[in-house]
Amino acid sequence: MDECSASVDSPIDAGASNTATSTASSSQNGTITEECTQLQSLYDKYNTQQKEIERLEEQNSEYREKLLKTIRERDLNDELLRNVRDAHKKEVTEFEKRIRDYEIQLKAVQVRLILFF
Repeated sequence: MDECSASVDSPIDAGASNTATSTASSSQNGTITEECTQLQSLYDKYNTQQKEIERLEEQNSEYREKLLKTIRERDLNDELLRNVRDAHKKEVTEFEKRIRDYEIQLKAVQVRLILFF
């Protein structure tokens, strides 16, 4: 950017008496000024986009961390649910066995009662 500022601010040769040279020099300065303005505009856009990319990368990193945390929580909850289901299934199986045992005892008592009378 310093080159643009230096070339626009440079004085025109004071010894030039030719009007064509003066007009060409003025035209050249105008072109340089336009190029510098365009270059500055592009540089500003680049800086803006660079800042936006940095912001998006940071946001992406935060979302990735949240996603990983959520995945870990989900896995933990899945394991807890599996453990609860296994424990429940085991308890149901034990209760069913106890019910069968009680039914067998009840039938035995009923048979003895019938035989007793």
